[in-house]
Amino acid sequence: MFIYVFSQYLSRLYPQSVYGSYWSHSLCFHSDFQLDKIFALQLPPHTFLTDTLSKLAYLCERFYIVSKEETSKSVFYNGYWLDKKYWQGVDLPKMFSFRDPALSTESSAILSMIESSNAVAVHIRRGDYQSKEHIDKFGIFCPLDYYRIAIERIFKKEANPCFFIFSDDIAWVKANLCIPNAVYVDCHHGNDSWKDMFLMSKCRHNIIANSTFSFWAAMLNTNPNKVVVYPQRWYYWSTPDIFPETWLPITEKELKRASDTE
Repeated sequence: MFIYVFSQYLSRLYPQSVYGSYWSHSLCFHSDFQLDKIFALQLPPHTFLTDTLSKLAYLCERFYIVSKEETSKSVFYNGYWLDKKYWQGVDLPKMFSFRDPALSTESSAILSMIESSNAVAVHIRRGDYQSKEHIDKFGIFCPLDYYRIAIERIFKKEANPCFFIFSDDIAWVKANLCIPNAVYVDCHHGNDSWKDMFLMSKCRHNIIANSTFSFWAAMLNTNPNKVVVYPQRWYYWSTPDIFPETWLPITEKELKRASDTE
């Protein structure tokens, strides 16, 4: 979604001259590439020629034949583009308008509960973040204390919150986090996982993980008075400038203080 936003930013700068590349396996890392199936949008076009040229440009970058740094003269852009300057002045819920989610009976019942309560979406990502390869880069920045502090913050701001828990490891969450007034959502998997994002976006408030999945759910939440809590430290590298000023960070100092008092 960040890449699509960036493509639209480029399209505003260079109308009718932006093409997409869809051959990278990273686009299908968690599920099939579904962006234009989930949202009512049109992807940038591509042709055999533009695919071939983008692959050549990618190889040139990999082998340092050309610089990876983009300039005003660049013709190939390869990155994630995590920067809010690319959507400044853009109506993101309009850009990413969900198509009919075709919810199951169970999902429809959960949506009804969300719409009739002071619903708070809580996203807890484990899965690949717990692997040896990723845990130090991503998996250590939303410890249990993060969620405890975030839930306390919601209680200070909102009356009668109902917490809807979304996770790729619901059993672990139930065993390790005591969340009051909780509803555990565990009905979407594989190519239906995006429906969790849809349901999270329908909640009034959001506690997000250091995950673009729940980040975008919160961004597409149209409640003008929403409370969004996020981890100030996003990952091992410098935290990207993507968070609205109205969102509430949980700082590293707060997490360390909570850990020291245990």
